[in-house]
Amino acid sequence: MLSPRWERERRFIVAERSILRGVSWHLIEQGYVWAKDGYAIRARVQSIPERSGEMSVYAATITAKGPRIGDAREEYEMDVDADFARELIRRSGAVIRKRRYQYVSDFTWDIDEFLDDNEGLVIAELEGGVELETLKPPAWAFKEITSDTRYNNEALARTPVKTWASSDWKPESPWDWD
Repeated sequence: MLSPRWERERRFIVAERSILRGVSWHLIEQGYVWAKDGYAIRARVQSIPERSGEMSVYAATITAKGPRIGDAREEYEMDVDADFARELIRRSGAVIRKRRYQYVSDFTWDIDEFLDDNEGLVIAELEGGVELETLKPPAWAFKEITSDTRYNNEALARTPVKTWASSDWKPESPWDWD
């Protein structure tokens, strides 16, 4: 039986994309098999770029998540065969692709640069415990989105930022890259 894990995180839109220069990344492709009322089931394949230009799969998982309660979500995850995960993604109809970077400052941040219909959106998340409660937003952050469910990956897969009437997700700062 899978044991639950409570994932606590704070999330921010990144305004200063230059922090990603020289940082290695891997590609995440995930499809949402089902999502409703904050619950979601997804398949994910993670690949790293090889020198040849090809992508090499290093992980494939199926994950079930519960609704966000404050900065936490219940999560169950299991490893699966990459071909199986790819078929679930292909059949899901709600897919996102993103590059994930690990940016190290005082903490190790996961920073997702979204592709396709979410291109231009860059989200940083920090997982942790009690230290999240007193965390000050980093200087390179545009705004906090921890509680804004529009930015949950399952929501972005179904309603990408390209379709939004508002552009409140785009940084308007001296560092704006558009």
